[in-house]
Amino acid sequence: MLSEDREPSDLFMKTFCGSGIGTPQAECSCGRINYAGSSEFMEEGELDSLRERTRKNPNRFIGHENYEAISVRTLAGRNFVLGCPCNGLKTYEDFLLTHPSEIARYFEEHSKEQLRRVEELIADSQRISEAVKKL
Repeated sequence: MLSEDREPSDLFMKTFCGSGIGTPQAECSCGRINYAGSSEFMEEGELDSLRERTRKNPNRFIGHENYEAISVRTLAGRNFVLGCPCNGLKTYEDFLLTHPSEIARYFEEHSKEQLRRVEELIADSQRISEAVKKL
């Protein structure tokens, strides 16, 4: 069942994303540049430049004026910014929550295939062992 929360759950974050990092600005996997408007760690003029870029392209540059840092989490090698309008991590979690039977079936079939491969390796190993004994 899906929650109405806009952010991914703590369980999802702990399971799939680790601890993450905090930074003054970061690019999300959706291509948006998110920045912390209250960060003390930007170069001189950097915040003004980002705000100007936001005025010119508000869909690409996202200012979080009350944030001191932007939180970035990685999933499947992609960086996601918490608070980004794309809400990318929540999309992944919602997918998992709405497809439990398909995911279970996938892992069941995947496990069967892995077991078949292991059984083939064991059989090959036994044939090789028998051939070596005959030498």
